[in-house]
Amino acid sequence: MKNTLTLLLCLSAWLIALPTGFAQDEEEEQPEGWTRGAGLGLDLGQLLQFNPRIGSGENRIGLGTNFTAFARLKDGRLNWDNNFSLNFAIQKLGQGVLPPGFNQDEKQPFQKSIDELRIASQVGYSFSEGSHWGYGLEATFISQLTPTYQDGAARNLLKDIDGTNAGNPIAKLLSPATFTFSPGISYRPNDHFDALFSPASYKTVFVADETIRQLAIYDYLDDKGDGNRVLNQFGASLRANYANTFLEDDRLLFKSTLGLFSNYLNNPQNVDIDWRNEIGFEIIKGLTASLNTTLLYDDDIDVQVSDYNAVGGFERTVDGDIKLGKRPTFIQQLLVKYAVVF
Repeated sequence: MKNTLTLLLCLSAWLIALPTGFAQDEEEEQPEGWTRGAGLGLDLGQLLQFNPRIGSGENRIGLGTNFTAFARLKDGRLNWDNNFSLNFAIQKLGQGVLPPGFNQDEKQPFQKSIDELRIASQVGYSFSEGSHWGYGLEATFISQLTPTYQDGAARNLLKDIDGTNAGNPIAKLLSPATFTFSPGISYRPNDHFDALFSPASYKTVFVADETIRQLAIYDYLDDKGDGNRVLNQFGASLRANYANTFLEDDRLLFKSTLGLFSNYLNNPQNVDIDWRNEIGFEIIKGLTASLNTTLLYDDDIDVQVSDYNAVGGFERTVDGDIKLGKRPTFIQQLLVKYAVVF
């Protein structure tokens, strides 16, 4: 990706400027002890994914859910943030049985629109009382919840209907999965913004299922010679989080999380991106209309290349297979969410 590093440095500078440029109340502080909360969102029926990652889903009109939960501890110099999110949606297009060529009397299948399970934990311990700087550590886990099957039209399904992959899924829980471990220096000037820089971050992608990891779509993994295939990466990472409320009675919410990773071992100039944003407007107490966007890029992992003029919405090779390549993934969702803090 040309000029990727320059772009990401600009994004980083923008996020770092947010606390001083847009923070509404610098004097507010998180109370000592635990703060917990959860939110349940309902997808109103519109979702767009451009260049989706393998097994992540496709465009659809339907229903889905977005569940998030957090637990935060503030204890003197210690800050500990834990976050859990499950983004899952399915759809059924059409009705009746499938046309000839499929299993006899096979009903229209449920399609998967999106499926992502994410767990993150970040710890910060300030160097001294009142210091914005401290020691930091972050660990994240990303996978999906249910198996994904793919038919000849490249639809992502909850069950196999035509034996395209010999009845085997192309992805499921822990196949693939991404784990990162990042010790470093934390910066928390207020309760709206925090950042963690790690010069020694470990990132691994693995496929636990033996059948799935032999699929050609996972050729980016290193073959260890014993049937195992993983992708181990070592580099530098930056994670910046910003969250604040605006307008009267804090009715407008804005959240932004930017994650950057540079792999020392392979093309360190091509920086991986994980940028998630949420804008929410509170309709009534606890009920919010939310717009979520996600921008993803991993220089070591190929994605399915979108082409809305092609069969199934993806570019094809001369052999008719879905074309894979290095592309950014963009996801956008409209949700109605109910949230509570306890």
